[in-house]
Amino acid sequence: MNRAFSLSESVKLTDSPSAQKARAVYGYAPANAAPAVVQCDTLSSDTWFSGTHLTERADVWASELTDHHAVACTSQQEDNATFAVLMRAAGEHLVDTNRVAVLRTGSDFDRAPPGGSDASTLLNYQSAGGFEPAVMNLYLAGNTLVQEIAGHRSAWRRGVPPR
Repeated sequence: MNRAFSLSESVKLTDSPSAQKARAVYGYAPANAAPAVVQCDTLSSDTWFSGTHLTERADVWASELTDHHAVACTSQQEDNATFAVLMRAAGEHLVDTNRVAVLRTGSDFDRAPPGGSDASTLLNYQSAGGFEPAVMNLYLAGNTLVQEIAGHRSAWRRGVPPR
């Protein structure tokens, strides 16, 4: 949704010293970059996965499924379940799935840094320090869209208003 991105792309996001330390070992962007609002391709699955080999396979799969247009930059597994619930609610005319915006934050890595082990990445994600800034950043970036919609309800009543 380009409108949500344009509303949030300049929001000042939070960070933490422990998150800075955890991402510094990656040695390449965007993995080692400071938190930023981006618009990118994301990959979801009904099966949770982590690790270099599984993530590399998922990257290839995303590319192949989109005729090589997608370049996955994040992964998540809960979005499929959340959207399935919304689809069931839409079947009961309780939700309009044309009005769903997926706004995510990244709090940990789906693969090890160069020379690192997948096991240590999986076991140490909580100590990486990314969760608290990610939750705050979701609020900071998402709040711009919520405030825009709430402040201009009539313009958004039928969906994203034209510019």
